[in-house]
Amino acid sequence: MGATITLERQLDWIDTDAAGYWHHSTLWRFVEAAEAQLHRDLGIVDITFGFTPRRRLEAEFFSPLHFDRPAAITLEVTRVGRTSATYDASLASGDALIATARIVVVFIDGDGRACPWPEAVATALADGVPVDAEAP
Repeated sequence: MGATITLERQLDWIDTDAAGYWHHSTLWRFVEAAEAQLHRDLGIVDITFGFTPRRRLEAEFFSPLHFDRPAAITLEVTRVGRTSATYDASLASGDALIATARIVVVFIDGDGRACPWPEAVATALADGVPVDAEAP
């Protein structure tokens, strides 16, 4: 198992449609919030953010989520390749599974070309072990 994080959220009014049900785009914001916090916790956010565009997004929706309901988003790194990583995510409220998602990101250089992950970043993502800030 790779690096994993679970964040707790409450569905805000802005995240709903006119009927008070969650808007599908909320899933991606919740996933990206979990990704950002995971990268902070791993000590890699300054290396990865701005350099990990999405290559592929897919989601499956099972149940509605209503305004003001609690939700837990779990994000797990399920694969780290030479230049990409795959995240699997699930959104649940209580015992109800609301949605699942799979996201493939690619690490790019300053010119926007795919490039290999720095070794410490690949290890952090694959093993869930934070990068040592003191290491060279």
